Amino acid sequence: MRDHSETLTCERMREGLTEYLEGALPPTRRQGFHDHLASCDACRRLLEETGIALQRLAALPSEPMPPEMKKSLLDAFRARP
Repeated sequence: MRDHSETLTCERMREGLTEYLEGALPPTRRQGFHDHLASCDACRRLLEETGIALQRLAALPSEPMPPEMKKSLLDAFRARP
């Protein structure tokens, strides 16, 4: 039986870290993350630190966005080609 998981570099790991933590990766890509984490201390530390940061950010009280900022952001997104 052939393994269809994706082989990842540290750079690719960093690029998809948030998706990994959110559980938003397809199974073969997720398995590639598991495989990489099993052999890379630096990426395991990064995963742990990022997870802690996301938990702390999620615990902060939310504040409404000022209307001027919202309009400015929407205008910028709409202007993108």
